[in-house]
Amino acid sequence: EENGGRSGAGGGGGGSRTDVRAIVSEWRGAVILSRRSSSMDLRRSSASISALRQSMADGLSPLSSKRRSEMSPAEVTEHHESLVGSSLRQELRWTVAAWPTDWKWESASSLMYSASYMFVATFVPAIAFGGYLQTVTADKMGLTEVLLAQSLPSLLYSLVGGNPLAVLRVSGPVVAFVGIAAKTADSFGHEVLPLWSLTTLWMALFLFVAAVAHWSRFITRVTDFTEEVFSALVSIIFITTAVEFVSSYFAPSASPAQDTIAIFTLLLFLLSYVISTFGNAFRTSRFLSSRVRNAAFVMSGVVAIAVPAALSAWTRGRLHDSETLAPLAHLDTNRDGAWLSPTMERPWLVPLAPSLENDPMIIATSAVLGLCLALLFYLEQNVSILLMNTPDHQLTRPPSFHADLAITATFSAVCGLLGLPVSHIALPHSVLHVVAAGQSFEDIVDGQVRRTTLSVNETRWSALVTALLMLGGTFIAHLFDFIPLAALYGAFLYLGVSSLASNALVARITLPFTSSYPASSVAHLLPLSHINLYSFIQLLWLAAIFAVKKISSVSPLFPLLVFAMVPFREKVLPKMLKEFELDLLEHSHESTQDDRRHRRRI
Repeated sequence: EENGGRSGAGGGGGGSRTDVRAIVSEWRGAVILSRRSSSMDLRRSSASISALRQSMADGLSPLSSKRRSEMSPAEVTEHHESLVGSSLRQELRWTVAAWPTDWKWESASSLMYSASYMFVATFVPAIAFGGYLQTVTADKMGLTEVLLAQSLPSLLYSLVGGNPLAVLRVSGPVVAFVGIAAKTADSFGHEVLPLWSLTTLWMALFLFVAAVAHWSRFITRVTDFTEEVFSALVSIIFITTAVEFVSSYFAPSASPAQDTIAIFTLLLFLLSYVISTFGNAFRTSRFLSSRVRNAAFVMSGVVAIAVPAALSAWTRGRLHDSETLAPLAHLDTNRDGAWLSPTMERPWLVPLAPSLENDPMIIATSAVLGLCLALLFYLEQNVSILLMNTPDHQLTRPPSFHADLAITATFSAVCGLLGLPVSHIALPHSVLHVVAAGQSFEDIVDGQVRRTTLSVNETRWSALVTALLMLGGTFIAHLFDFIPLAALYGAFLYLGVSSLASNALVARITLPFTSSYPASSVAHLLPLSHINLYSFIQLLWLAAIFAVKKISSVSPLFPLLVFAMVPFREKVLPKMLKEFELDLLEHSHESTQDDRRHRRRI
């Protein structure tokens, strides 16, 4: 049986618009016909693939005939390289050709389910990120800015983007980088918002160069060796941030009222964390159907914020916020109570001229920050698109890497000029959207529930409706002032802990302390000493990157260290471990690792 990854490496600019539309239509028709003729096996015969390839002189090819869990490491790498082999011009032609069919949907109920599901799944983290940015930027950014940064680019992307089911959001790494940029501005005496605006302009320039030069193809060189360390880094940043917030309330104080606030803050903090953890545990259980479990998991995020908020409102005047009691920190969306205004009183368009005249060094600082942010953006977005287009998801539409990089870079530049954080195609929500929009069945394999996707409704409508709901939430952002910051930082702690717990690096670290290994563990195939060496090297990189991040003067440079892991993996690590051992450590039981990766990303 032939492995036919989507190949975009062929042919560049020839062919008319009608030809491209016919090719995309033929591609989709062949995939649908293949599913109908062999829905249980979900594989195409080599004859049908060869015939379809012969007819596609433009370089298009169908999805892989194998599921990712059935692929060898070399086949996984070949599939990834075929996905990113297309050019910017090809991707734009594919998007235009497929655009009319992107507006079809199979059922209104399925459309509304996926749209409402993604709205709640993206809205709750946005509230938490808004509370965090309000703290680290001294009210220069907050919930209103986060919601606008998600809703406006998402709305435009749903109309012109190359991956209809991709979800744009302000991600954890971006939020962490905004905090680093704010500290850098304080250290060098720059204004925060002008520095951020110039940073996003530099970032957009670097990403445009990457898109035109077709540099997205290099994302296949970023392996799990780098991904696991980067994911662990973001998790640790979130955990330490949450712990620092709570511990700040327990400084020595002579005021009994302040002690009461400290204990009550800790209670709300832990309550939010426990509710979120319970929701995640229910999602991974075997109760009810996967759709019900996923919906319950998403709603648990709402409950984790709503319950502490209700408890805070009920105890107002009894434990806090009175003439004799200390105030409890709450989310503060804006000062004037307007329907749509910045968190702090300022014009929406950030004035750059005064900073450029009075602070010439801000250009150099923003250029360095822009390069580092571009590296983060490049890594997060391209990995997200790769994981969306794994063979298991059965997508029939050609992916878009370079075109979407240019599109989202444009959106980010505009957001920066407005003093907003930037958004990009992100995990896990992009993959969750694919799952929510698909039809699948579940089976028990080796005592575990395995989902098999039959088809996915690749429509732009669900992303458009989600963006409109998010935009509607922006206009009522000031109504969320009742949410205590302790509940939001409890959600931060959950995001960090759950992401770290599902990281394969953590699983390998615990192997020496385990009496028996799971059947899928790589410990059955490799000596434990070699596994420990691999994990120890990752820990050294993690410690080095985290140390750089903690030093204010050089903290923006941590993305450079993350990317330095790529040549280290290619040139140095093979001298310590054999190549087949590295392949096993990075690609063994891919389906399980994919599931962990989808859950662990913040």
